Amino acid sequence: MKRFALVMLLIVLVFAGCKKKETPATTTPQGEQGGTASTAPGSAPTAATGEMSLVSFSAGALVVQKPQEYGGNWEAFNLLDENTSTGWAAPKGVMSPQATVIELPERSLLKRIEFDTAHADCDTCGAKDIDVEVSDVAPTSGFQKIASVELLDRTDHQQFAVGSEFPGRWVRLTVKNNWGSEEYTELMEFRAYGTQLIHTPFPDVSGTYDSTFGRMHLRQRGTSISGCYEHDDGLLTGSIEGRVMKLKWTQSSTRGPATMVFSSDGRNLFGLWWDEGNELAPGSHWDGPKISSTVGSCPNWKNVDTAR
Repeated sequence: MKRFALVMLLIVLVFAGCKKKETPATTTPQGEQGGTASTAPGSAPTAATGEMSLVSFSAGALVVQKPQEYGGNWEAFNLLDENTSTGWAAPKGVMSPQATVIELPERSLLKRIEFDTAHADCDTCGAKDIDVEVSDVAPTSGFQKIASVELLDRTDHQQFAVGSEFPGRWVRLTVKNNWGSEEYTELMEFRAYGTQLIHTPFPDVSGTYDSTFGRMHLRQRGTSISGCYEHDDGLLTGSIEGRVMKLKWTQSSTRGPATMVFSSDGRNLFGLWWDEGNELAPGSHWDGPKISSTVGSCPNWKNVDTAR
C-alpha cells in the first residue's frame, strides 16, 4: 500500500532498530512495514480435529491487557497472530511473572490449550511455567485457574487438557519464568480449543473511522460490507461475521485482503492487511476508532447513504 522506495526504507529502519540482537534469520517473508506477522488472513492454525483456536485474532480474540513487552515485533498480540515464528518477549532482564489478558469474541468453554516455543531466540529463553485462568466477570477480576503447565524449551504444538472447565469471556495467561535465560523470556504462540457458548448478533458497524490510512467509511447491509478510505482512492468490499470483518481493499495500483476485529463496544477496530499475492508475509496494522455513525463518502465511492 506504500510506494516501493518507502517500503524498503521502512523495512530497513524497523529491522535495524527493533529486533533483538539474538534474533536468528528465518525464512519467513518480512512485511513491507515491519508489521505484526501472521499467516494467510483468516486461516488460523487448527488442531488435528480441524478446530479453530478460540483465542486467535481471526476468530475475533483481542489482547485487552498487555504484559511488559520488548517492543518492535515482540508484542503480546503475536501470541494470537497464527504464526509460530513470531511471538512475545519481555524486556531485557525482566524476569517477573507477566500476564496477558485476552478477550474472547463470546462466552466460551475452553477444553484444550496449546503453546509454541520452537522459534524462541535462544536456548533457555522459552517460557517454562504458565498459568491459564478464565473469568466470566471482567477482564480484571473473577479469574479461576483452568491449567498450570510446564513447557518444553524450543518446542511447538505442546498440547494440554485443562484441569478444570469454567465458562468465561476473558482468558489470563501468566508466564511465570523461563528455562534459565537471565536476559529474555519468550512465548511464540498460544491456542485454546473448546466451545463458543453463545453467538450474540453484533451491532451494525456502519460509520466513519479514523484509521491508519485516513478516514474509513463503512456501510453494512446484512453481513455485507462496502466502503472506502481516504488514501490513494481506497475502496473496500467484504463481509462481517460476529465482530470479525474480512475485506478486500483496492487502491489505484495495488490491492489485497485485510482482517479486522471490532472491540466489544464497537468503538474501535483492530486490523491486519496484506498485499495480494503476498498473504504469507507479515500483516501490517490497520487500526482506528469510530468517530461517527454517519457513513460519509469518498470522491471515488458513489451512490452511498451519507447519513444513518
